[in-house]
Amino acid sequence: NSSGVLVAAAADAPRFAYDPSSLGSRGLLIEGANTNGIRNNTMQGAVAGTPGTPPWNWTIGGLAGLSSQIVGFGTTSGIDYIDIRYFGTTNATGGYLASFDTTSGIASANGQTWTESAWLALVAGAFTNITNLSFNMVTYPGGGSAGSVNVLGSIDGTFKRLSMVSTIADVSNVNIQPRISFNCTNGAAVDFTLRIGLPQAEQAPAASSPIRTTGTAATRAEDVARITNAAALSDQVWIIRARTAAFSPPAGAVQYLMKVDDGTPTNRRMIRRSADNHLHVFAILGGVGQCDLDLGVIANDTDFVVAARFADNLFAASLNGGAIVTDLAGTNPLGMTTARVGRSSSGSHWNSTIRTVETRRIATDAELPLLAA
Repeated sequence: NSSGVLVAAAADAPRFAYDPSSLGSRGLLIEGANTNGIRNNTMQGAVAGTPGTPPWNWTIGGLAGLSSQIVGFGTTSGIDYIDIRYFGTTNATGGYLASFDTTSGIASANGQTWTESAWLALVAGAFTNITNLSFNMVTYPGGGSAGSVNVLGSIDGTFKRLSMVSTIADVSNVNIQPRISFNCTNGAAVDFTLRIGLPQAEQAPAASSPIRTTGTAATRAEDVARITNAAALSDQVWIIRARTAAFSPPAGAVQYLMKVDDGTPTNRRMIRRSADNHLHVFAILGGVGQCDLDLGVIANDTDFVVAARFADNLFAASLNGGAIVTDLAGTNPLGMTTARVGRSSSGSHWNSTIRTVETRRIATDAELPLLAA
């Protein structure tokens, strides 16, 4: 929220996101449904001690001769965390610090793309003699790696969320186990305390907003936002300030910024981002395309403004105040009943934030770049 605290959203309530650093508003968050396969990311069952008792379903071990201590656990800025100290003298060059579920706890399949994420911070000691600290996803029954990303250089005293994306390439795979692994200097002294918060493993090309679990996998339902105001739906001009998703649409897929329709796919107006990251303005009447304005590329995770005019033989749009793109032939579909913000009627979610949606009765060619500036 605006105070930088992670808060739970009530059912059927809009979620508004804020920049984690500046705390500036990013607007309405629109995401598809996601499931956190890690069944206990709130560390239920953990007991402090040396070594202490790990949270249910977790394993702390494979430590290359190091000892471990569960220093404590709690919540900071709304984020559930556990502090684990690793110390001693190494007798090998690597191992894993923690696995977040069992080897059979998270069902998966060959070819799926998964993202592992967690908040991490160094809260005591130093990474002396640690050469690599990575998110690591292991496939089972084979026990091979589906991917590993070294995040050692990104971990400091600031508690922040880091992530890794992996695509499974194991035809025998039926389960995955998300871990944190490490490499070290053999025969060296090590002493550091790692804070781990709300680990998440989801079948997605990027980390979505956190999903708490307390013993079973949990699913967050999709966000669905609609505008049904008749006056807004009859306006020809839409001005939208938004931020692109952290990932591009998959090949053959799109991310909808807005779709206005009459309840059917036959008549609709839409603004959407394609797999090549181009933003397009479309209109379809009676199942026949009326315009396709290609406004060019928008990079991932980037703020932008688009102003689009839907009018008979006067389709036009401007991106970020740039020169307008026009189509002077085509009929604007009328009689629309619903504007679907950040998704289509069946999905293709924007998977990011939308700051403002504004409509106007009309705008001239000269005004559109000013509205999109």
